[in-house]
Amino acid sequence: MRNNTFLITAGIVLVLGFGSLFLFFPREAAMVTGSIRRVIDPKHADMVRLEYVTVNPEISRGWRTLRMLNKPEECRSLLSRSFANDPSVTGPIGALRCVALRSNGEVIEVIETRRLAEGQG
Repeated sequence: MRNNTFLITAGIVLVLGFGSLFLFFPREAAMVTGSIRRVIDPKHADMVRLEYVTVNPEISRGWRTLRMLNKPEECRSLLSRSFANDPSVTGPIGALRCVALRSNGEVIEVIETRRLAEGQG
């Protein structure tokens, strides 16, 4: 009976300790949980960026951000959409891609790339 009381008390102290850590130090707690998450799932994306490149490289050099999203599934569904009338696009789109990022902006991986027919995007 005595060991059972000790385990219950220790459990309550741990739960209250973690609760107060998240309550009073949310940034530090988020960093710790983010580090643990990266160890468990190194390809977990905190945000996803939909990027495009134009057909004519003189108009825009390299990949440019079109949208910032939360989940890779949202980005994959946008790959089939046409962005021809989007005012932020500088010319006909040659390719679209989804890039997984960490919260600090570090690239984890390119999830999917879709090449478009010339002038389609």
